Amino acid sequence: MAYPTWQVYIDWNDDGDYGDAGETVTSRVKRIFIDRGFGNQFARIAKVGMCLIELSNASKDYSPDNTNSPLYGNVVPMRSVEVGTSSGYKLFTGKIATIEPEAGKSASRAITLHCVDAMDWLANTNLSLALQTNQRADQLIATIVSAVYTPSGTDYDTSNDTYPYAGDTWFDETITAAQALEEIAA
Repeated sequence: MAYPTWQVYIDWNDDGDYGDAGETVTSRVKRIFIDRGFGNQFARIAKVGMCLIELSNASKDYSPDNTNSPLYGNVVPMRSVEVGTSSGYKLFTGKIATIEPEAGKSASRAITLHCVDAMDWLANTNLSLALQTNQRADQLIATIVSAVYTPSGTDYDTSNDTYPYAGDTWFDETITAAQALEEIAA
């Protein structure tokens, strides 16, 4: 039986796809660690998902200051990252938060990419929304998320409950989007 293998893509030129030269980095992966999901059994919303990707950098292609790299100028934070399996299952989708080069002899040279998922943006973005009236939970969630970013796709369950009023504390940027989601999920 064949086991799935990692498939790792980075949109280095930030053009919205992973089809350009150097954007499939699977063969350079040395190590991957993914932490996502709920923080504990009582959590109502997911925690910030994180992914560490260590890439072999013997060629110095991923060294941000290497002017001879074909990726020069593009090895920067906020580039899109996707980690999946050869069977097509997506394990992580997010952005590079920080880049940590590791010096060493050419064979051991590496770079570690610290990546976060969209929950990071929701946890670190303060809201300023008008009072919401007569909205279902799925509509409120869509409003909050779209105030922070535009997801590539959504699959919110349609709620049977309608909130006559929601978001009375969301108008002055004193609450984050994640905190607003927690209010809805309570």
